[in-house]
Amino acid sequence: MLTPFKFRLYFLSIVLILSSHAYANEKPFFYQDTSSADIKQAKVVSSFITQLRRSNLDKWSLRLLSKIKSEPLLPGLNEVIKLSHDIESAKNTESFFKACGNGGSVQKWKPTNNVEEIISGELQSICKVKFIENLIASKKFKSLDSEEKSYFKRHARFYLLKDRRHLLKRYLKLVDRDSDTHKFISNAVTDAYIKFDIIAEKELVALLDIGNDLTGHIQNSGLRGLSGNLLFEKEFRSLIYAAMADLDDLKKTKEIVGQVISFQQQNNSFIRQRVAWLNFIMLGKELAHAKNWDMAAEVLSHSERISIGSVQIDEATFQSLFMRVLKGDKKELFSFIDENKILKRYDQMSSKLQFWVAYSLEAHGKKDVSSRLYERLLTNNPLSFYSIVAQREYQLINDKSFIAKPFVMPNIAKESLSDELKNTLKRLRLWIKVNDRFLAESEISRLKSITVEQALTKAPTQKISPEDFRRFTMLRTTEVLNFEEAYLTSFKVLYNALGDGSLPVSTATIEYLFPKPYLDQIKKIDSSIDPLIVLSLIRQESAFNPEARSHVGARGLMQLMPATARELKRGVRNHQLVDPNLNLKLGIKYFKRLLKKYDGSLIHTLAAYNAGEGNLKRWMGTKLTHEDPLVIIESIPFKETRKYVKLIYRNVYFYKYLANDLDFFKLPMAQSFNARAIATAGNNAKSDIAVSEE
Repeated sequence: MLTPFKFRLYFLSIVLILSSHAYANEKPFFYQDTSSADIKQAKVVSSFITQLRRSNLDKWSLRLLSKIKSEPLLPGLNEVIKLSHDIESAKNTESFFKACGNGGSVQKWKPTNNVEEIISGELQSICKVKFIENLIASKKFKSLDSEEKSYFKRHARFYLLKDRRHLLKRYLKLVDRDSDTHKFISNAVTDAYIKFDIIAEKELVALLDIGNDLTGHIQNSGLRGLSGNLLFEKEFRSLIYAAMADLDDLKKTKEIVGQVISFQQQNNSFIRQRVAWLNFIMLGKELAHAKNWDMAAEVLSHSERISIGSVQIDEATFQSLFMRVLKGDKKELFSFIDENKILKRYDQMSSKLQFWVAYSLEAHGKKDVSSRLYERLLTNNPLSFYSIVAQREYQLINDKSFIAKPFVMPNIAKESLSDELKNTLKRLRLWIKVNDRFLAESEISRLKSITVEQALTKAPTQKISPEDFRRFTMLRTTEVLNFEEAYLTSFKVLYNALGDGSLPVSTATIEYLFPKPYLDQIKKIDSSIDPLIVLSLIRQESAFNPEARSHVGARGLMQLMPATARELKRGVRNHQLVDPNLNLKLGIKYFKRLLKKYDGSLIHTLAAYNAGEGNLKRWMGTKLTHEDPLVIIESIPFKETRKYVKLIYRNVYFYKYLANDLDFFKLPMAQSFNARAIATAGNNAKSDIAVSEE
């Protein structure tokens, strides 16, 4: 018999399955046809803009651009070509300001779409680069006219950007230090440093006249590239590592811990705050795992005192709380929560800290309090790892669960889509096809802000609010992205929309966030492993991109290292790993080997898959010794691996949700991290569904 929770989940899953089949073979609602000629033109425009973003008016790209006829892509194509030639030919002051000056042709141009807006911004940047190059070419090292001074002062901030400072330094090295020009540039740069609160660079400051204003700014904000700071930080780090060198020698460790805190306090102005904070967090964690509780508490308390901003404060508070979780002292844990008034600021804390406060209280018998805290956490960020583990605990305490609410699509006729919307959607498809994520995301930003009036030629039969229309637009855009297999961009769109509140968590968003490409292929390759676990891993490793390649050389859907692949199959070449079928066969084989080695533990298997078996072996002997799987995850030393394990478990959770695997949600927390227990639950769920459908 189905419980109310099981019935709601079962009914919702049937709706999801029916809706998936209804649209599986149809083109998305926002789909716009593109031709091979369109794709060729898109490649030319993409290449041209890429060169512009490098401050390069590439003659070859410009020549190719002049040969295309691309109305939806660039209605102002002729104007773009004309402006590019104007800038390129601006060799003297008069021609430069005619093209680039205040009221010049570049500034007068009115872009008609977001692509042209990008081009306009890049052309203005090229003008600023051209200005300095022209000053050098015309040897203006002693005096500037009023128009030139005005232009430089207006754009001084641009020349202080990290990738632009070399232009200014190159010019200043040629300028006469006793000239009016040198004095003017020095004053303009000083004003920009102060106005925009930019940290001065040592090498650039050495080329300027240093007045009282610049001296004061440096005293307040510091100086980038000052070697003295590095010496203090080096000494600070050496003390940190000395404290961690022999944690069994309590007397020596205590002495060094006192020294490192004192050194940081005395040299606070020479050691960057974030450097100090990160190192104290690291030291506190090491002391906690070594069970040096008093010293861990002292160091983590100090990290709380020097924390700046909510992110650092929450993380330092979490580490102090987690140290007491490891210690297992209920009285001390409750005292810490009370003394720090944690429950009073609960709603302002990170989801990680919220969960661990509630989980700690539940573990020590405060189930009523923890239940209320879980409920508050679930309303804030329902798709996070901490929300789903909170939901598990909440369900066990209360025998009920939160279900995502459906979003009803407005009834909008496809024939009513405006040319502006259709052209934006066409460009989006083209940028995806030519692998230009930058331009694709610019179209998505436009789609996010487009209004009903701009998007439709005919008002919908039912009145639709701006919020609901934005939700409609984002979901329909995601359909297109998933149809084009641009999953990474699709995920980014959805997470951004969920984060800023423009999309609610609904059945549709969950479906789009957790698509199932390659699922049938995985089942055919190996029926003995849960395909949804493999799918969860692939989603995290490559976002379903068979050609994905990491910075360390891992390749393909399951991000196999070539050396690992050759262990699994002799003679495999690197380029062969982009073949989905081969990559899946080898990846599943390797993953199964790890599962067997670690008795089905997803935590240990995933940690080994991400960080390597050697690292895991070291950790299992020192840090990953707790019985609670959540404590084990938080104890993984590598931040990347901790995040990796959490995200793949989250993926498993939602794939099981979409698959209507009811028994998975009844598993105790520890068993839900074991592949064998999950597989057994999946088999039971199939039996439940068969009975329910009869």
